[in-house]
Amino acid sequence: MLPSSARHVLRTIFNYPESRPHLRPTAWLDGLRGVAAFEVMLYHYHLRFLYYDHNPAYGSREDTKQWWRLPYIRNFYHSGHAMVNVFFLISGFVLTQRALTLIRTQNLDKLYPSISSAIFRRAIRLYLPCIIVTFFGMFLTYFGMKENPEVKEHFYLQIIDWAAACGNFVQPFHNYEREWEIVHKYEASMWTLPLELYGSVVCYLTVLAVARITHTVKRTAIVLVLTWFAAVQANWWSLNFLLGMLFADFMIWQGKTEKSWSTGFTAKCFWGVVFTWALYVAGLPDSRYSPSIAEGEQYDLPGFDWYYQHVPESWKDVESGGRFWWMISGITMTVSISQLPLLRRVFETRFCQYLGRISFMLYLVHNYVFEGFGQYYKSWLTGIVDHEEVLVETSSKTIRFAKGNSLLFVYICFWPVMLPVLLAIAGQVTKYVDDPSITFSKWLEGKVIEDDKYEYELAPTTPM
Repeated sequence: MLPSSARHVLRTIFNYPESRPHLRPTAWLDGLRGVAAFEVMLYHYHLRFLYYDHNPAYGSREDTKQWWRLPYIRNFYHSGHAMVNVFFLISGFVLTQRALTLIRTQNLDKLYPSISSAIFRRAIRLYLPCIIVTFFGMFLTYFGMKENPEVKEHFYLQIIDWAAACGNFVQPFHNYEREWEIVHKYEASMWTLPLELYGSVVCYLTVLAVARITHTVKRTAIVLVLTWFAAVQANWWSLNFLLGMLFADFMIWQGKTEKSWSTGFTAKCFWGVVFTWALYVAGLPDSRYSPSIAEGEQYDLPGFDWYYQHVPESWKDVESGGRFWWMISGITMTVSISQLPLLRRVFETRFCQYLGRISFMLYLVHNYVFEGFGQYYKSWLTGIVDHEEVLVETSSKTIRFAKGNSLLFVYICFWPVMLPVLLAIAGQVTKYVDDPSITFSKWLEGKVIEDDKYEYELAPTTPM
């Protein structure tokens, strides 16, 4: 047991929360969001270790029969796709839960100003941390530590280029059919944030449209129609947000009526099977070996072929159909957890709640932390072992990978150092960037609204 002073120092370094004896009924969603962000980080870091060779499932080729490619085990490093859908579903839930409660009681005097406030603050809450974080990413770029953006001859030109990239990123009128428009030049993994804003607006407008409908069935029918249109168009981000709204309405109904589909042995077995299946599908490999090497070499997908053969026609061009099943996996996984108290308690644990607290900043900074520290530590570890190495050519440089037992040695030595560094930085950026961004959005709203008569409470929002 550490002395209290040491525990205080560690809590300060990692921005680790004090234990809370009473959690909100939906606290498990915070923990799930944190674990989802952690899984996305693992997915990106494993790309750094194995490039795209980590993608094929067990038995895809003669050289892919390692135990770590087996179903469920592969989820540890290859469920990042499905976790993005978990982010969006949780956002749809959290953004609409309180509004739906107000609709059920027809408390429209509180509903309308709360929606107005949420829309005003949403873009600031999402984009201000991105601007601040990518400013430091611009330094990494200028000093040759980040490979993607173009390095300018002079630092002031790099700043101008970064500012232009931020301006393009935050402008709200993207053409969402052209995926490259939503990618920030200085951090590609932020591509989800414009979709997050778009999905949020879809939720807010839908809430306003059904605000005066007190009949649950009629209100649900209208949202289902919108959900159907999104599904037909393969507009998966809007679909996730709308399903999150329906999920929130269902959970409110379940709480009000004190009904649960998880009571009884049969119900628990059913939801356990659903969760197990969703976890399996979360490990669905991409349909191609890699779009950037081997000219998109095709390969078999033992255990997963059926899923790619059964994709709706309109979804086949969305990541070759994989996004359809990753979406189904994220949705069914989240709903099944909501009906299994034992699993909910896992995500209510203090560490999962901590991951939920830092999830947004963990998502934003994890690649920068690797580029600023992790890649050099990994290269140093690779260089001190006698290894058989493989070289992979990228657009700007050659990446060296260890193989076999040497790679295992590098991997084992990498995480005990890298993970604390990453969590500490994500915790501090949460404290000094994310939390002040929330405060700033509230302050700015208070400065521009003309009427201060509204006193209302907003549900906590999530950026992921």
